[in-house]
Amino acid sequence: MTVTTDDGFTIQVFSAMYLDWGLEISKEGKSLFYSPCALSNDSYGCHTTDDDDNELDEAIPWTNEEWTERLTEEADDLIEGFVMEKEQC
Repeated sequence: MTVTTDDGFTIQVFSAMYLDWGLEISKEGKSLFYSPCALSNDSYGCHTTDDDDNELDEAIPWTNEEWTERLTEEADDLIEGFVMEKEQC
């Protein structure tokens, strides 16, 4: 799943055969951050409870729309946490 922010950052999440999700943040074609296991599988990618917080028998994968919504909501935090800190060092 890939989203692009208004200020030109591209955030891509991918499965890299690890338990967690891979993350790449780039701008203008230049990779600024890359990790094959940056986002926890406990917090991203699957529903493990229903609307009443009851545990599901099997996890339900997020839809593309859910990925887009979550990445759009968290874009600034992801960029600040993974890119800006590194640039300030």
